[in-house]
Amino acid sequence: MAANKKGVVERLDQHMQEMLGSNPNAATGENASRKRKREDADVCVALDVSVLSSLILQGFEVYINKKLHTILEVELYVTSDAHPDPFTHCNEVQKQGGKWYFHRSGTGGGNTGYRGGSFKGLDIAIGGEGRVGGCLIRTIRRESDKHVITGPSKTVDHILETCGAKNIQEFVDDTCGGDIDIATCPLLNVKISDSWDPKNLPKKDPVFVSPRFGLNPINKKGSEDLIWWYLYQPYRFVRQPSLFSKARVNTVLGHYQTTGEKLSAQSITHLTGGTLKAAEGYIDLYNKGTKDKKCLEKNFNSKLNSSTWCTCYGAAMQLFPDNKGLVQKKARKEEKEGEEEKKDEKQQSPKKSPVKSIDSYFKKK
Repeated sequence: MAANKKGVVERLDQHMQEMLGSNPNAATGENASRKRKREDADVCVALDVSVLSSLILQGFEVYINKKLHTILEVELYVTSDAHPDPFTHCNEVQKQGGKWYFHRSGTGGGNTGYRGGSFKGLDIAIGGEGRVGGCLIRTIRRESDKHVITGPSKTVDHILETCGAKNIQEFVDDTCGGDIDIATCPLLNVKISDSWDPKNLPKKDPVFVSPRFGLNPINKKGSEDLIWWYLYQPYRFVRQPSLFSKARVNTVLGHYQTTGEKLSAQSITHLTGGTLKAAEGYIDLYNKGTKDKKCLEKNFNSKLNSSTWCTCYGAAMQLFPDNKGLVQKKARKEEKEGEEEKKDEKQQSPKKSPVKSIDSYFKKK
């Protein structure tokens, strides 16, 4: 088990460092194009999540009381100086890597209680030097009978039931003896499939990407632009999405957007499941949002329903075209202001960019 621990935890940390651009060894071979400095603007807004998502969804084998399960859906939440995702819990456990993090009611460690009811959830903690975060497990499949368990709360319920624990506290303290390491926890542990290769990612059974489910632009730290940016980042990863219907609107529009808005609703329906009528409705709302400049302003600090989520997604992609993010938006603003100053022929101080307030988020402290 010790060898497995080293393989799982170190592999997870390695890909997290490469993704965030803090790995000094990441600029060799095929990884050269992904080399980033912590202060590099691109890393703040465009994480390369392909290897990490493949590792967890296609490489991880999860054993719950010795029964093999695979992960079908996860969401990434990670915060660092260069990547200030306002939707990350930032619990003490999430500062570590390779730990199970059952959701708690606060940001502290053992002094805060576990969330109950429909608020239960389980992350694979992906923290490390200069970062805090987790991968929320949303859907798993029991391989013995292909039974699919969908939703963070139901996933936790399934783990407790399979391991004979009444609640999370009993499971962690008594059933597992306090061991929350993903590689060594006796009744809930992870191994990496022998067939998974980061240099040759599986082409069959692909990973679909989309924005995360159930997020709202309410009571979050950061500028309005920054909050909208992270709300629609493609940090939800799904295998075989036709097997479950939850968050299908995210899957449909995520695939539509990441494929350049060129696929038909019929093609997307074939890949993701659901009905053609529903997919056409989602896409129509998304396209409506691309023409509504006031959409984001009107819905900020509001809970989004399915319709407003779709229209705001379209609007956000116009605000941040080509997925280049806040830094590119700032650059475009400054370029436009420079042109206006030349026309004016007067020596004036540059106008303050409306996104200038986010500069501090993109500099290493």
